[in-house]
Amino acid sequence: MNYINKLEGLSLKNLRVLNISSNNLRNLENLENLISLECIDVSKNKISSLGCLEKFVLKKLKRFLCSHNLFSQQYLDTLEKRFHEFPKLEELDFLGNEIILCKSFIPTMSHLFFLKILNGVPVFKPEIFQIFSRKTNEKQKSDIKPSLVDIDFTQTSSLKDVFSDQTVQKKK
Repeated sequence: MNYINKLEGLSLKNLRVLNISSNNLRNLENLENLISLECIDVSKNKISSLGCLEKFVLKKLKRFLCSHNLFSQQYLDTLEKRFHEFPKLEELDFLGNEIILCKSFIPTMSHLFFLKILNGVPVFKPEIFQIFSRKTNEKQKSDIKPSLVDIDFTQTSSLKDVFSDQTVQKKK
């Protein structure tokens, strides 16, 4: 564990990855000059709000890792509004925060359009698959083989319903 409790003097405009995990940070501040950031890891700190991230948009941010901090359930609405402003956000991690105990956390955050991973788990978005399906012709659709990530097991009674006999035979 490091003992950094405040960030100062960060003006690295080309910095793409910032790992300040395992410190003693209580808020995120002085990041506004880091316009090229794609990944921020602030896991294992004492952060309870997005701080300066509420003041500006990180247009390139893809990964925001903030597990084991102090985000409370009351902060969910603020998080949802804020993360909708990150157009390329693909991964969020809030494990170890009280906020994930909120019943609406996963459904709320899963609706972020480009989000692929939430708390280390792939996010399945049937609406995106439907958009893709409408834009492909029948030949292209027949070439697409479903993966286990794409299967909604609440809608199928067995794997045989999902995979054709030919697909199963090819795998043997």
